[in-house]
This record gives sequence, C-alpha cells and structure tokens, in this order.
Amino acid sequence: MFEETNDGIKLSWGSSARSCGDTLDVSCEQAKAEVTIPATQLVPGARLLLTNLRGQFAASFIDGEGAGCSTGQQTLAGTAEIFSTTPNEIRFRIEGNEFGTTSVDGYYSATRCN
Repeated sequence: MFEETNDGIKLSWGSSARSCGDTLDVSCEQAKAEVTIPATQLVPGARLLLTNLRGQFAASFIDGEGAGCSTGQQTLAGTAEIFSTTPNEIRFRIEGNEFGTTSVDGYYSATRCN
C-alpha cells in the first residue's frame, strides 16, 4: 500500500498483506517494512538506495533453538527499484533486506490508501 505524506510517498509492504493504517507490529515468522520516498524520486526506472531514505524493517522469526520467536527492527538497507507508477498503484522490487530467517525482499504492487 502507499499513501502521500508531507515528506513524499510512504510505501508499506511485507510478507503478508498490509492495510491502510497498519503498523510495524509483527507476528512470528512475519516481516513488514515501510519507507518514505520523495515524490520526485518515485519514477519508473529509478533504483534507490534504501539507506539514504527513512525506512524501517520489522521481523519475527523462530530462534535457532526452536524455543520461540525473536523479534526486532532495523533500518532498511539494500535497494528499491521502481517499475511503474500510476495514481493508484506502484510496482517495485526490494533487494538486500533479511533479518534472521525472514525477508521483505521481492516484487510488490502497492495500492493507494484513501
């Protein structure tokens, strides 16, 4: 999903469907991420370094001993590649973000909140 903010376009995605107003709270073996991209940089063909943008990644995974889930948040790394933008949809790919055994890497289609 995406929404317009004062700072640009806030993209939200994850290992499960995101909804408008969703937070970065995660369940076991779930990952969510969000980043705000200046509208001037959100153009087809753009390849953006996520470390240069304000983005967060939250994940939860079964710990190495299988005793439960470990949860944490970190700043996004890697890249975002923008494929297409319309007033109601943004198609993009994320690479370079793993936390434990979970990841938010992949191809996504975000629809507008409003």
